[in-house]
Amino acid sequence: MNNIYPPKVTYNKIPKKEEKKMKSILENEIGKTYNHLTILSLDEDKKQEQINRGVKYPRSYFKCQCDCGNICSIRTDSVKNGHSTSCGCAKIKAASEQGKKSLIDLTGKTFGKLIVLERDKEYNGTHVK
Repeated sequence: MNNIYPPKVTYNKIPKKEEKKMKSILENEIGKTYNHLTILSLDEDKKQEQINRGVKYPRSYFKCQCDCGNICSIRTDSVKNGHSTSCGCAKIKAASEQGKKSLIDLTGKTFGKLIVLERDKEYNGTHVK
């Protein structure tokens, strides 16, 4: 008798032996610092969350502490290859520095009957009085 249901799909899973080997390699990274991130541990919760959602090939994650003090979970390959350099604080700081460089000093300029006297320090120097 023919089975009317399609065959059960199985994914190519990593053999347990290989998985243990990879885990031990990743555990050797604990305590190392990459850019602004110090690796605290493997984040098993994040990987389990992916498995529960049905992700075909779940990725490994490190739990890292940034130089600014934030603790975050970042993919292991992103930390090691330098794609992720911080928790996001470095990007914010770089954008802030870029914004400060692009400010134009309008002190003394006139706009109609208005004269710019100084930058308004209460608004990070982005508004005029």
